[in-house]
Amino acid sequence: MISGCGIYIFENKRMERSRTKFGTKIFEKFFTEREISYSGNKISWAQHLGARFAAKCALFQAMKWLKVRDYTLIEIRKDNLGAPYFEVTGEINEYIGKMRISRINLTITHVNEYSIANVIME
Repeated sequence: MISGCGIYIFENKRMERSRTKFGTKIFEKFFTEREISYSGNKISWAQHLGARFAAKCALFQAMKWLKVRDYTLIEIRKDNLGAPYFEVTGEINEYIGKMRISRINLTITHVNEYSIANVIME
């Protein structure tokens, strides 16, 4: 049974503007070290970070915008086949446990200008 769903679209240029205005330190508020390292090594780094930000926002939507908004408690990882999935910790993991979520489906994609993510919680 579906217990939550969320979708989020993100304009990738916002990542570039943030880096220009605040430097790379700003990314530590929203991404784990692993996410920053993975995305920073890509030519299209803004698209990769934008996709991860969209995924985190879509998860917050699916959780009915849980009051805890610590984006670093959520990490987007890839399985052996390259499919994205969430690694959650702390209060977000506790919340998901209380909701009796058995599965979180995540789809992300990005192009030059936009990243989009879809989350369905079962």
